[in-house]
Amino acid sequence: MSRQAQFVEHSNHFLDVPKIEGIALPSDTDCLLRCMRNDHCFSLNVAAFSLPNGSTSCDLLSTDKYNVSDKFKEDRTSHHFSIMNPCENFPCQHGGTCHANYETYDYSCACEQNYTGNNCEIPIRKKAENFVTFLLFLWRRGKKKTLHLFWVFCLPYYLQISSGRDCFYLLNAGHNRSGVYSVDPDGRGHFSAYCDMHTDGGGWTVFQRRQDGSVDFYRNWTDYKVGFGQLTGEF
Repeated sequence: MSRQAQFVEHSNHFLDVPKIEGIALPSDTDCLLRCMRNDHCFSLNVAAFSLPNGSTSCDLLSTDKYNVSDKFKEDRTSHHFSIMNPCENFPCQHGGTCHANYETYDYSCACEQNYTGNNCEIPIRKKAENFVTFLLFLWRRGKKKTLHLFWVFCLPYYLQISSGRDCFYLLNAGHNRSGVYSVDPDGRGHFSAYCDMHTDGGGWTVFQRRQDGSVDFYRNWTDYKVGFGQLTGEF
């Protein structure tokens, strides 16, 4: 069954990622229809020039330029088509990676380490400075009871803390966007982990993530023990 999708054309561009299918079809339109019939296809490269027999060469891809923007290149021999998605306007700020949810037409931002917020718009250090200033204000005014109540009940919401015991804990604390968080499951220190806040109710700590073939997973035990890849991509 074909999906309903609207494509955006990026003339003279090429997304340099492994293809899930390469095929020659009668026209550009046939290439787009081929992608729509494949649930794993989210963009495609189409040759700018026809083959000698008049057909069009196209490569179906399992990712798009929003997830792997560093692989999106100018190329006069190709046109790139991507399914219109909520990451079109690059909403994630300060180097955050935008991950599109095509079913709900929503997105989530995987923020760099020093930023938080739905769009990675809030510097964590700045929030901490504001928090300390507010605590000093309460202390100097002798508002010890208010200070205690704020510390216990309001601190997590004021800071939008992106750390916790695990991803399920963070989900229950109000973090409903998938992305990179700081977790400490055994009390021995925090480390970064990717949390899936959408699949089957959310709250999943992801230990392996394969999506576009950009990372080689055929590795030895040592690599798997210490980890490899990027939390904002494949790992």
